[in-house]
Amino acid sequence: MTVNPVQPNIENSNLRTYRDANVPIKTNDYVKPLAPQGHLVHDRIMSMPKFFIKDIGYDIKAVSDGIKGNANDHQMGRLNDVGLKVGGIGIATYLAIKTSNPVARVMEYAGLGAFLAAMSIYPKLAIQLPSRALHGFDSGKEYIDDQGRKKSVFQDPNYIPFDMYQGEFADEDLDIIGDRLGIPRNIQNRQELVKEQMRKIATQNNTLWMLSAGFATPVIAAMMCYGLEKLISPALESARNSSYNMKISHALKQTENMLNTELHENSASRQISKILKKYEGKELPQDELSRISNILTKNLDANTSEGIVSDLKNIMHGDIASYSVSKDTSVQVINNINENIPSRNKDLFDRVFVSQKEEIANIIDKYSANKTISNEEIRAIRGELKSLFENKISAEQNQEYLRDFSNNIIEKITKTLKNVPSQVVNQEKINNVIELAKVLGNFKENQNLLDKCKHFKFEHDNETVLARSYSKFENTLLDILNIKFNDLKMMRESEKITKEILENRLSELAKDNAQYEKAIKKLSKVISEMEVALNGKDIQESYVKDLITAIENNYNNTAKRLNNINGYQFRNTIDKLVKEDVNTLCNTINNRQELFDILDGVKPALNRDDLGIRGYATADAKGVGSSKKMEIDR
Repeated sequence: MTVNPVQPNIENSNLRTYRDANVPIKTNDYVKPLAPQGHLVHDRIMSMPKFFIKDIGYDIKAVSDGIKGNANDHQMGRLNDVGLKVGGIGIATYLAIKTSNPVARVMEYAGLGAFLAAMSIYPKLAIQLPSRALHGFDSGKEYIDDQGRKKSVFQDPNYIPFDMYQGEFADEDLDIIGDRLGIPRNIQNRQELVKEQMRKIATQNNTLWMLSAGFATPVIAAMMCYGLEKLISPALESARNSSYNMKISHALKQTENMLNTELHENSASRQISKILKKYEGKELPQDELSRISNILTKNLDANTSEGIVSDLKNIMHGDIASYSVSKDTSVQVINNINENIPSRNKDLFDRVFVSQKEEIANIIDKYSANKTISNEEIRAIRGELKSLFENKISAEQNQEYLRDFSNNIIEKITKTLKNVPSQVVNQEKINNVIELAKVLGNFKENQNLLDKCKHFKFEHDNETVLARSYSKFENTLLDILNIKFNDLKMMRESEKITKEILENRLSELAKDNAQYEKAIKKLSKVISEMEVALNGKDIQESYVKDLITAIENNYNNTAKRLNNINGYQFRNTIDKLVKEDVNTLCNTINNRQELFDILDGVKPALNRDDLGIRGYATADAKGVGSSKKMEIDR
């Protein structure tokens, strides 16, 4: 800050040269220095938020000036702190991305906060606070200079702004600080001695801080993280559990109303539409067919994927829709008729069938002009051929015999026409595949949400509800049986030792009724907490049952949707969705007890008698999702 030795408005005529004071003298005629333009930062709780906000604003300005190249030395020093925090957040974010454990993700940021807090708290608690109690002044005191920069009073031992100690508070009065330091009041230059003593103590404290911060800060941060994890983990689990319960309820309603919900385009249907429209009226290459199969079956199990691929091939290859024909098809039909004419009564058959080969060829050529022929067109050809043959048969004897042979000839012609399934893409095929993509897209969206809920509740992972409950139950049981680390080490080595230790501890526990009841209450409490975590607090709620029901609804209603569009087209997919399951839970469970009886094997799982799918429901058809997706292992 700017230091002016004299006040400019004082007359210099009466000034005397400054001289050392060997004895107490009057200084009325001497010039007093200007009052400091900066001020000390007072240690008051109410002022902390104000200085915190000001520090943030100063750091933002330092960054802005640094980008422009106008930052001063003090601002550049502050940029180090900003870089430390921003870099720490970047590292924490990278580490959080690398783990799927939600608690571990939160703890990455909590660890960064604990480290930064330890850097700030450690010198205050471990060094400055004891020093203040011992010596009577704060060696970590800060001040704000005339340019608004906040600094430590004792940061530079060669320049300490003692002129700011104006005595506004006891901690800022050099006379009182001197008393606390035990410096007598009747000695010469007492304040200078007080200042020197303060400087020495502050330098010692700063040196101790630099020597010990390297190992003390990580230790304190680790201790803080240990305490934070115990608070964060249960709170996070409770919040996540409530969130997933809401998701289960939403998914249940959504899957129940699937049949009444309009299908919308999704990324898969748009991709497939783009591919197929590019080949409309052309042959679809095999690699493009494989690409469409991969889009439809992405994130689906192998069983369902198999049915989808089969249906897709049938649709695209014309097993149902159309067949490829050429200009030689009519010639092949005529040759086929000639080859099937028996030698016996050959003249009769030639007169009725072969003599009309031009008419037969005209009928076929009329319907095969587009190089493809549909089932409807084949039925029209059969009708015209039957009329053509009937006109000749009506003029002959042995009409019944000729009509039977006519039917045989027409069947062989039909087989010849259907010999080459069409791979030409038409609008009907495009519509069918896009509808399939829309249905499967909605199915995947629902199943993705349900899979996440299922995973959170009871799959094999460290942070699932069931895993955490089991861990708590295990720890409680070990505590009740008084099994220590050495006991566990012995139990790992031998099953016989394990059996002996458990029998002895259980026998001891059972001998004391009071201890036994206390143990049962502890274990029951853990089980009750697990029940609440899985199913909710309300006795009428059962989120596990709702989850099972939602998964089944998703499978069953997806099958019904496909059946309503065109069940014959999607028969393989429908079969894979609803007919090939083994023992399964179904959504006719009435209460929690029945649910857990089924899970425990006390009661057999129920079979679904009717899925309401035309032509595919059987008496032993199973309900679906639970056997495919739940994999509940109690």
